[in-house]
Formats: sequence, structure tokens, C-alpha cells
Amino acid sequence: MNSKYLLRVNQLDAVQLDDGIRKIFTDSLSKILDISPKIFTKFHPELDLLLRTLLWRFSVYKEKASFGQQMLFLRYNDDQLRSWKLILHFLFAVAPKYLRDRIVYKYTNSEMLQKSLSVTQTTLNVLYLLNMMHFLKTGRSPTLVDFLLGLEYADAAGKHQRTIGYFHMTRELLWAGFIEFIGNILPFINYHKLKRTPSGSFWRKNNDKS
Repeated sequence: MNSKYLLRVNQLDAVQLDDGIRKIFTDSLSKILDISPKIFTKFHPELDLLLRTLLWRFSVYKEKASFGQQMLFLRYNDDQLRSWKLILHFLFAVAPKYLRDRIVYKYTNSEMLQKSLSVTQTTLNVLYLLNMMHFLKTGRSPTLVDFLLGLEYADAAGKHQRTIGYFHMTRELLWAGFIEFIGNILPFINYHKLKRTPSGSFWRKNNDKS
């Protein structure tokens, strides 16, 4: 296999892992704020920004790879992720959520800002969709931020090739098919007729003796 070729499923899994890791921390932060004094609630966007900044600082900034990429032995190309691109990566990947949360929290009565935020979010969703179609075709830059900055993933450790096994999936499908077959055939079994068979008579005799 060409060392420059990376499986699309690995790249997508890295993105999903990053989302899952962030969700674990942000959910924990929300639970802490729920039981904290109400004064801290209004600083939720700032605390969330601090948390996401720390995650970005100890992953992309320090290791040139997100935590999801590190778990799958991927990283950004060193030649592409220069200092100025690191700054832009932070501004594109971390800062927008803070701006959105701050507008939602502070300017809830501003209809114009809320409408502008809705239009912006819709536009971003369309761009995300277009970028995903581009990624499925080319296998490069699975996120919109990566595409805008021209960043691609590289193999961090060639000897750690991820293998995908479908044995457990086949077993689950066979078991599910068997259960469905049993469920469909049971209503057609004539239990009264089975009782009149020799085996049914045998069991009745044993029951009578007991």
C-alpha cells in the first residue's frame, strides 16, 4: 500500500473521535455548572472556550495532531501546518463556537443577530455537506477547516496499520436473521397437532405416570 494513501474510514473516525472527546469534556463542564452557583452560568461560553483551547493546545498545537488522529496514528503534514496556519486553525476550529454561544447567551433579544446567526449556520451546514462530498471523492481534508487551510492527514506510524474486521458483524447479522426467522415461523406451528404425534403421546404418558 502506498504510504501516502490513507483510508477514508480512518480519517472520518479520527474526526468522530475528536467530536466524542470534546463532548465528554463539555458535558462534564455542563454538569459542574449545573451544581455550581448561578453566577458561573453566565460565563459558560468563556469556560467552554477555555476548555476547547486547552484541548487544542495539547493536541494540534503541541503534537501537530488532534487526539482522535493520535489514537489512529494520524497527524497533519509538518510542511503544511506552519505557524500562521496554526493561528488560523485555532480561529476557525475553536473561536467560532464561542462567538455563536456568546450571541445566543447575551443577545437573545436581538432579532437581527439571531437571524444572521441562523443564516450563517445554514450556510456552514451547506459548506460542510459540500466538503464531505469532496472528501468522499478525493479522500483529502475531511473537515471544512482542513479544506480551507489546505491541510491533509499523514501516516504517523506506518507499522501501525489499522485492520477492519467484519467477523463480529457477520455473527450479529446471522443471529439477528435466525431470531427473525424463529419469530416469523412460530405463529404457523400447530401445537395441538404436535401433541397428537408419537413424541407428544410419550410426553403425555410420562406426565400421567408422574
